[in-house]
Amino acid sequence: MKFVHCPTIGTIEDHLFFNSPFISGVSLFRVRSEQISTFSATRAASHELDDADAAALLAGIADAATAELAAFRADLARRAEALKKLVADAQQLAELPADLTADRATVRAYIAEAEAIIAAPAPDVRAGENVARWGVRFEGNTAPTLAAVERFEGEIKKLAAVRDTAGKRRSELETALARMDSPEAAGRLASVRLQRDLTRRVPGLVTEFGDAQKAAAAALARMSTVAAALEGMLHGRA
Repeated sequence: MKFVHCPTIGTIEDHLFFNSPFISGVSLFRVRSEQISTFSATRAASHELDDADAAALLAGIADAATAELAAFRADLARRAEALKKLVADAQQLAELPADLTADRATVRAYIAEAEAIIAAPAPDVRAGENVARWGVRFEGNTAPTLAAVERFEGEIKKLAAVRDTAGKRRSELETALARMDSPEAAGRLASVRLQRDLTRRVPGLVTEFGDAQKAAAAALARMSTVAAALEGMLHGRA
């Protein structure tokens, strides 16, 4: 009795022929060698697997799915990490708005990025899911398969955590957007504009005031000179 690998197996009749469930062409139950020969001759190529090879194939299916998920999660995690800067920028825009219409559009774009991360479709890992669901029924050594399933399920949890993080960032962005839509936002915008106007105009006013001071001092000095001259003329006549 051996396990069998039938790469093209798929119909219910094929499964019934061996009286065994299959995962990606690997039988979970042992079958007779003559069954394998008959199937291979009449339907499709198949070959025998010993316990170790069958267990390795099933574990490999789960590990391949895990690798796909890990690569997908890494990219998603990078994008989720970048949301931190977007949240900080959105909070700054809410606190110190420059143009409410443009600022709202910017934050809405940030929210769209967070939603895209949350909704990004994961790779097709149904084969790995099948191993996780049915691998325990394998009649051989289940230890390698169960270890691979544990890695697979761990990766699924990590991916869920990344999506949860993106969900939290989305909530923070929505809070910033709500601040922009509040009545107080117009007041903050007016205050910011006043500060900017003062920042632009005050240096010029200070310079102008200094020039006026100098001109006034020069005028006073000239007036003093003229007054002294007049006084001298008056005393000379006397």
